[in-house]
Amino acid sequence: MAKKNPLISLYVKKFGRITTNGSWYMIQILQSYTEQSIPLDADGIKHLILAVSKEKGLKSSSIRSAIKRYLDNGWNRNPIVWKRYTAWKYRFPPDVNTAIRLLCASYVDFEKSFEDEHQRTRETINQPFPKMQEDRANFPSVSDHRSSKKKIICSFIGHKDVYDADIQFRIQSTVDGLVAEYEAVEFYVYPDGDFSYICLLVALKARTYNPQKVTIALISDHSSTEEMLNSERAFFCMSDKLITPVIQESKKDDITLKQTRMMQWIVQNSTHVISYFYDTLYDPHYQPIKFQRALEYDLTTPETEAAILNAVSFLTEKEQLIFQKMNEGCTLKDAGKVISVGSERARQILQHGCRTIRLELKERYHSKLTAEQKLKKTTCGLFALGEGTFESLTRFKRITDFLFSVYDVRDIYVDSSYSLSSFLFALVYATASRIALRETKITALMCADTFSADDDDQNDIRKSLCPPCHSVTYVSRVGTGDDNSDFDVISDMIERADFCICDLSSAQYSEKIREFAAQTRGAILLDISIPNDVNYMRCW
Repeated sequence: MAKKNPLISLYVKKFGRITTNGSWYMIQILQSYTEQSIPLDADGIKHLILAVSKEKGLKSSSIRSAIKRYLDNGWNRNPIVWKRYTAWKYRFPPDVNTAIRLLCASYVDFEKSFEDEHQRTRETINQPFPKMQEDRANFPSVSDHRSSKKKIICSFIGHKDVYDADIQFRIQSTVDGLVAEYEAVEFYVYPDGDFSYICLLVALKARTYNPQKVTIALISDHSSTEEMLNSERAFFCMSDKLITPVIQESKKDDITLKQTRMMQWIVQNSTHVISYFYDTLYDPHYQPIKFQRALEYDLTTPETEAAILNAVSFLTEKEQLIFQKMNEGCTLKDAGKVISVGSERARQILQHGCRTIRLELKERYHSKLTAEQKLKKTTCGLFALGEGTFESLTRFKRITDFLFSVYDVRDIYVDSSYSLSSFLFALVYATASRIALRETKITALMCADTFSADDDDQNDIRKSLCPPCHSVTYVSRVGTGDDNSDFDVISDMIERADFCICDLSSAQYSEKIREFAAQTRGAILLDISIPNDVNYMRCW
């Protein structure tokens, strides 16, 4: 048989777990069908099953039983995919013969639509960023389901690391489609690695651009809410609510099991799930999660699936044997017997091999990044910060620390009226105390109409602002009134920066600022105004 087509594996994965014997047999059946164009009548399906049984040395009944288990498991996870891809409208799963006929008949259309969509995505990714923004509205719809127009809860689950250069665009397109389709969307974000931080970034954009429709809930696994509130890494001030589910503790101190239960809780309490899991990476933090209550959007790609299989050549002989047996649907115990080790040792060998594969995928990821993605600097603006109280400065410090460490913010724009405020001195102290942040550039923005054109006047202004700022930039007035110089600076900052930290409860033009950010799809607004903590926190 020819080399396995990764797109077939991707299609089979949509209907059930890809690591079972039944899924492996279904992949072989689909591959045989695409190569030989066998008729999909009773005799043709019987011929396809017999071909697999001869290759594996098993009875046809064993092949059918394995496929039946694969189908039942997939139906329990997400029965909606059958209607979406095969037009199966019944409330029960199809039998084995019908399932094989439906998957084979629908695969050709799936392959064509996927290639068209992927080609469009590649063309869009290679375009300059402004063009990408214009074309995003024309990106294919993320869902053909129109079951409800009311409020939905959308969560994100995936690997800690990302392996696809266009993953942010894929998430953004999916989120934009959901926000456009439903009346209200609440995003559940569980901060646990690069993928979750990209999802948080996309959710923050959606909330800024659609403030009346979008809310963000931060999911915390801290047993004590007080511990979360006092944590240096806390960035709950970016969300609208904090949820701390009560997760049943295991007898052993097993962090992996606790995280798996957390993901299961998130999925069970979501109506939609954006997932990013490659089954062949055997992520220890991920175990099969049932999606029967949630509609799943899978962001994995066949190219990365193929890259995973290609990276197997870098593994040792033992690692390759374990990996191959696991891909065939064997258990760790059965895979370990091949090299005469127990299940625990087989798990260790598998995880060591998967770490090697992940390193290769990271190298591939960085090589796929465009020049624009590599050179792009993340910027942050500061305006309308209000009075520098202990609470506001604490929240300001937590947000800036998070932006520096996660999104690598290096350029800061600040309203000149705050250049000598306690906020800026807190920022300067933070950057000076960390070697990695000492190259951070702070630029003061001020309206050009607030001073005379005299060179001495400009020099005096620079001397008064630098330091702590490194430079001063003048903004031309675009307002319609005589007292709009403050808003001119703010609007220019929103258009320049990726993030803007502000206290909208004290801002003179708070509603105007929100409307401007939403209309121009500019910077993400991070409001440091203090909420009512009683209403903010919600424990389950």
